[in-house]
Amino acid sequence: HALNTLPANEKPQLVVLSTNSADFEMVEKTGYPYLRYQNPIPENPNFVEIVINKLCRFFLNRNLIDKRISCKQIDVLFPARFDDWYSRIPAKVFWFADFQHIVYPKFFSVQDIEDRNLFLNAVASSRNILIVSSQPAQNDWERIAGTATCTTQVMPFAVWHPSLEGLQIADLLQKFSLPAEYLIVSNQFWQHKNHLIVLQASQLLKKKGISCTLVFTGKQEDYRNPQYFTELKRYVRESGLTNSVYFLGLIDRKEQLKLMKHAQAVIQPSLFEGWSTVIEDAKLLQVPVLASDIPVHREQLPEMHCFFNPLKAEDLAEKIETLTQHAAAYRYTSTYQNSVVAFAENIRRIITLAIEKSKC
Repeated sequence: HALNTLPANEKPQLVVLSTNSADFEMVEKTGYPYLRYQNPIPENPNFVEIVINKLCRFFLNRNLIDKRISCKQIDVLFPARFDDWYSRIPAKVFWFADFQHIVYPKFFSVQDIEDRNLFLNAVASSRNILIVSSQPAQNDWERIAGTATCTTQVMPFAVWHPSLEGLQIADLLQKFSLPAEYLIVSNQFWQHKNHLIVLQASQLLKKKGISCTLVFTGKQEDYRNPQYFTELKRYVRESGLTNSVYFLGLIDRKEQLKLMKHAQAVIQPSLFEGWSTVIEDAKLLQVPVLASDIPVHREQLPEMHCFFNPLKAEDLAEKIETLTQHAAAYRYTSTYQNSVVAFAENIRRIITLAIEKSKC
């Protein structure tokens, strides 16, 4: 969607590599004009091909028939991976969401940390490109990477939303038994997403006689902390918040966006993000947002005053109370299309850089 904003002569040819052709059909719906599909796993050779290759290896020391991806077909692989199937693609662009496992190792298993570091060490010692999504992530990388030989590039992403026409908010409120006024938190239930601070703020408001309905969407399992969601539900029950807190689970994307659009505000309480999709959703929808005061949220919401201390429920409770009276002050009003165009231009620039580096 972003690349479609570029002039026709600047649009790159995109090859979708997938073992499932249905994935390509999903991408094809974007209407991007220069797309083709390729299965990266070669077909099993038949008997004749096996015999031919065996003879060629004996006489020529190489296979004559090779169904793997040809480096002549693809210039740049993104997001790249360390896999033999892709070894002959000349330019590789890696992507890493964030370095949370270094800043907050308590949220990860030992194996997760080892796997992440193994991948990052391999990238760091290569001469490829590593994309990070924000300047704070770039700062983290510079602090931990040491003498890395790879090149890093910051590429904040923009979001695209499907049409919500035909989807009525009244129908969704009835479907999920929701009141007309609510605040929404749309994060998977991982501990660093910091849902508890929102519940604590709601409890403080309740003690002041202020009604605050909370709607939570998102996957409710955290393999790193299986008890996390259960603990949140226990807190709701023991704090007397049962009638004002709704856990909807993982819902349809369009329904999620429609609920966000009609919320009093989107709350993003996370302790750590690489680049928050939820914030981008709120910006595009131009719905009021309350965000934890972490560097990446400051980068995503420049010149806004919608931040709260993610460790202080009192601060969030105060911001919620203020928002109900001055909602406009918490709404992103800049033209979001500018972010989409900047995203596309950044992609094109990095592709060009990767090709140039591969020729050196």
